[in-house]
Amino acid sequence: MSAPTISYSPAAPAGASFGVPYSHDLASAGGGTAPYAYALANGTLPGGLNLSPGGLITGTPTAAGTFQFEVRATDSSTGAGPFTATSAMLSLTVSPPAIGLSPASLPAASVGTGYSLALGATGGTAPYTFRLLSGGWPNGMTLSGSGVLSGSPTSAGAFTVTVQATDSRGFTGSRTYSLAANAPVLSILPATLPGGRQGVAYAQTVSASGGTPAYTFAISSGSLPPGLTLAADTGAISGTPTTGGSYSFTVSLTDSTTGSGAPFSVSRAFTVAIAEDRYTGPTSTGTGVATASFTGGGLGCTFTRRRFIGVHEAGTPPPSGYRFPQGMFDFTAQGCDVDSTLTVTLAFPSAIPPHAVLMKYSPTATPRWFPVSAQIQGNEITYAVRDGEAGDDDGAKDGRIVDPVALALPMAHATAIPTLSEWAMAGLSLWMMGLGADRMRRHARRS
Repeated sequence: MSAPTISYSPAAPAGASFGVPYSHDLASAGGGTAPYAYALANGTLPGGLNLSPGGLITGTPTAAGTFQFEVRATDSSTGAGPFTATSAMLSLTVSPPAIGLSPASLPAASVGTGYSLALGATGGTAPYTFRLLSGGWPNGMTLSGSGVLSGSPTSAGAFTVTVQATDSRGFTGSRTYSLAANAPVLSILPATLPGGRQGVAYAQTVSASGGTPAYTFAISSGSLPPGLTLAADTGAISGTPTTGGSYSFTVSLTDSTTGSGAPFSVSRAFTVAIAEDRYTGPTSTGTGVATASFTGGGLGCTFTRRRFIGVHEAGTPPPSGYRFPQGMFDFTAQGCDVDSTLTVTLAFPSAIPPHAVLMKYSPTATPRWFPVSAQIQGNEITYAVRDGEAGDDDGAKDGRIVDPVALALPMAHATAIPTLSEWAMAGLSLWMMGLGADRMRRHARRS
C-alpha cells in the first residue's frame, strides 16, 4: 500500500485587533487518516494567541503588526505513518488599538479668563500621555502631559490644533480640534468712586477685570476735579482737589490682548462730588474780595449755595441804627452730619472794627434780625451755627444748614461826616458876602 498524500492549504487567517479576543480555525487537512493534529512549524504567532492541536488559533492579541508562520498537519496513520503536510507561509495581521480622544470638541475660551479642561483617551492601555502634534494654542494656554488644557488666553481668534494620545504600550491616536478664544469681558472697578473735599488729599484707584495686562487707563470724556490726575499705567486717581462741585467723567480701559480684534477696550462713567468748604468772591458793596469758609459738618458737608449779596435782598429790611459796609453773606450747606456744628469764618478786605456785631437774618425769627455771638480778629469774624438750632433757617436737624448773616456797625460808632475848619468857614463867609455886593451893584445900574 502506498503512502497517502496529505493535502493542507488553509485559507489566510482573518485579521485580528489588538486587545480584542480572536478565534480562527486552520483545521482543513485531508487525504490522510483523521483526526489531524496541528502545530506551528515555522515563524511565530502574535503575542497572546495560541494554536491548539485541533487547528484553532485563539486568544487576545497583545502585540500589533504582521506575523508570518507555517502550520504542520499530522494525520493518525499507523504503520508507516503518521503522515504530514505543511501549509504555505501564512500571514496574520493584528491591527493596533483604535485610541480615541475625548471630548469630541473643545468649549470656547475667553481672553483673560481662566480655562481648564481635562482631555481623555480610550481604546488603549492606560495610562495615557498627551502632546500637541500640530498647530498652536492661544498665547497663555498649555497642554500638560496628563491631558489638562489650562491657562488664561492672551490672544483672541480661532486656533486649529491636533492632539495625540499615547498609551502605555506606545500606541497612539489623535484628534483635530478647533478652539475659539473669544474677546475678553472687560470691566472697570469699582462701580462708583467716593467723593472728596476741597483742599484735602484724595486717593482712589480704578482697576481692570478681565482681558490681558498690562492695562492703559485714560479719561475719554469729561474731566476730573481740578487738582486730580489719573495715572495711565495704574489707574490711580490722586491729588488735592482745588475746587468744589460735582464732576462727571468717563474712564476708558485698554488691555494688551493680541490677535483678532485686539486690543480691547471698555469704559465706565463716574461722578465725583468734591465738597466745597471755601468760597471767595466780591462783596456786594464793592469794598473788595471776601472769603467764606467753614470747618466741621463731616466729610460730605459742602456749600451748595454761597454768595455775597446786599442786605436789601433779605425779606425784611435791616434794623435802623446800623450800617452794613460789607453787605450780607448767604449760604446753604448740605450733606452735613445731622446735628453737626459748622464753624464759619468770614474774611473781609479790611480790618473789622472791634465794636462791629454779626447780625443774623431769619424769616422765622422774632425779630427777623438779631445779633449772634462771634469772635473778631483782624479782618476775620468767626461764629458757629448748629444744624436745626437757632441760626439754621430751616429749623430741622436734617444735615442742611441755611444761614444768611451780615457784618453790622452801630451808627453811633460810624465815622462822622467830615466838616470844614474855622478858617475855611471864615473864607467861605467873605466869598458869599462879596458875591452879594456884586449882585446889588448890577441891580443899581439897571435901575
